[in-house]
This record gives sequence, C-alpha cells and structure tokens, in this order.
Amino acid sequence: MGGREITKKETFMATTGTLLIILICVAICLGVSFYKRKRIAAEARRASNYVRRSTATLRASIRKARGKPTPEDEAKPMTETEINKVANEQGANKGEKEMLKDMMTA
Repeated sequence: MGGREITKKETFMATTGTLLIILICVAICLGVSFYKRKRIAAEARRASNYVRRSTATLRASIRKARGKPTPEDEAKPMTETEINKVANEQGANKGEKEMLKDMMTA
C-alpha cells in the first residue's frame, strides 16, 4: 500500500483502539440509561397508555362504522322511547310487545 507495510503490531493496536472506543461508548450509554432509568420507565408507561387508549378508540370507531354498538353505548340505559321502538319492531303481537317492554325495563 503506497510503499508502507503494516505490521501485525500496528494492526493489533488499531483493532484494540477501535474496540476500546466502542466499549467506552457502550459504558457511557449504560451509565446514562442507569441514571435516567426512572424517567425512561415513566415515558415508556406513558407511551404504553397512549397506545392502549388509541387502539381502544380505533376499535370503537371500527365497531361504530360496522353498525355494532360500542361498549360505552351498551352501558347506557335505554330511554323509554328506545324501549318502545325496539318492542314494537320485534314484537309480533301485543302480548309479545308488552313482554319485551317489561324485559328491557327490568
């Protein structure tokens, strides 16, 4: 290489120097992450909660788009007009309609 010969000693020193630099960088990163571990854990929890809320919102919007009730909608009590509407739609005769109204108000 350009009239210069590289000896085994020079190769060993260059390799050792490179490995030392890498090890020092790794040690610095470990030290920083150790001292900031509580903050890192708090940020990871915050990110996890954000992802959990986002996926719940996404699932609810998909259910709503497909016409299925969301868990929030299922938890809401039905109003008197909704009960009458469902009973009138699903009941075949007056007796069934009254029975459905009684079931939904209980």
